[in-house]
Order: sequence, then structure tokens, then C-alpha cells
Amino acid sequence: MSDKQIIELLNTKLRRPLKLQKKLTWFLKGYCINELGNVIQLNLFKSQFDGQIPDEIFELKHLEHLDIRENNINEVSPKIAQLSKLQYLDLRNNDIKELPSGFNSLGSLTKLYLGHNQFTSVPTCLAELNKLELLDISENNIVELSEQLLASNSIKKLYLNNNELSHFPFDQLRTKHLDELVLIDNPLTSTPKGFEGKVTKLLY
Repeated sequence: MSDKQIIELLNTKLRRPLKLQKKLTWFLKGYCINELGNVIQLNLFKSQFDGQIPDEIFELKHLEHLDIRENNINEVSPKIAQLSKLQYLDLRNNDIKELPSGFNSLGSLTKLYLGHNQFTSVPTCLAELNKLELLDISENNIVELSEQLLASNSIKKLYLNNNELSHFPFDQLRTKHLDELVLIDNPLTSTPKGFEGKVTKLLY
């Protein structure tokens, strides 16, 4: 099945059909294709999904950018591992509590937005994404961080604002590790110490 046929099938499940766009921005729905006619960008925010991501999306094997914010998603299918070329994934403002097995197969992912969901901890599988540079998991219910995440060699921007962290283990960070770390609106019990030389920009 071609990407065009997949989009046509996906449109039968949406209240408003997606339109082909020359360029997509964060406030514009639709999809973009490359010179071969493959769908490489898909914006489906506020499309009123019924708890799960439509399976048709996982058939778009050339997809690089996927925005599915604000869709009442409470579960992410393991089929998302099929999107091996995905570089940008926005799952903000949903009801997700965990990520599926195989999520660490998204080896091309550089930016991941998980803000405003129901996570209580940062999924350890994220530390296995060797190209992940930006992780936004703000506005959740996170109470602790994993050593695996803090040992990540790729993550440079980490957004943890509006969670339930009482402290941040700066001692587990390497020298010159993070370009930006945001801890605003966490119940920190003390002023962060020991981040000098490890975090370029700290907001708390």
C-alpha cells in the first residue's frame, strides 16, 4: 500500500481529512511528502483519537516528524517501533503512563516531547536512544530519575519542570553534560548544588 493510500484510509477515521501541505508548522494540521511521494511529516494534534493512535500511522515507514498532541491517547502501541526514521515525536497533552517495549528502536529520534501526561518516572528505555538530544517530560508526576537517563551521552536539553522531584542527583552527571536543565516548579528540598561544569543553563 502506498503512502497516499494510507493517508486516504486514515482520513476515513478523522472528522476532517488531512490536506497535503508545502510546509507544516506547530499550528497547522496536514502532511508533507518528499520528492518520491513518501509522507515524511504528519501533524494530527487535536484529532480526537479514542485512546489509541490509529494503526495507519505506523505504516508510514518514511515518517520523520509526527505531532499527535492533545488526542486523549492513553496507550502507545508497540507498533511505533516501525517508524525507524522518526526524528521528532510530540505526544504532549495526553494520558500516557508508560512507553511500550521496542520504543528504544526509534534510533533516529532527536526530539521527544512527553509533557503533560501521567508518567511517574522517566522510562529507562529513553537512555538507549543514542541520538536523542532534547527530552521534554515536564508537567507529569515524576518523583525520581534513573541512573541510565543521567548517563545518556546524547541528551543536551532536559525539561523536568512541574513534576514531583524533591532533589536532582547532580553527582551522577558527567562534566559538561547538559546545555539546559529546567527544574522549575518541583518540590526541591534544597538549593541545587554541584552542577557547576555539568549544566550550562539551569532553571529551578
